[in-house]
Amino acid sequence: MTAQPQAASVASPDLLAANIPGSGAAPRSDAAGFTAPPPDPALAADTVPFLPRGVRLARDHVRDMAILQAPERAMQLDAVGQAILTALDGRTLGAIVADLAARYAAPAEQIDADVRQFLQGLIDRRMVFVRMP
Repeated sequence: MTAQPQAASVASPDLLAANIPGSGAAPRSDAAGFTAPPPDPALAADTVPFLPRGVRLARDHVRDMAILQAPERAMQLDAVGQAILTALDGRTLGAIVADLAARYAAPAEQIDADVRQFLQGLIDRRMVFVRMP
């Protein structure tokens, strides 16, 4: 007699949303006992993005390109990505956007959207962290 696999229960988004701290609801979990992690903080103008320990900007001298190195992975950077990541020097996101908009004479709204999208992708990959004020 062989064992039949049983379907795993997956919690609904409503059930997992009740586990977010500060939501007023008592923490609950799904049938398997899993609880949702708190959501990543949103990128606000006063957040400070930074490279975590183990992640660094480097130059590949053989291929003559900028790269972002992290443990067990690397990412090739274009000029825009390099400009954004070199600006991560302890300033707030708003200050970084204002500096890039002034440096490249571009609309701040466009720079802001591009920077947020680029950084969010790196945050999702755990290659950039943010510090709340």
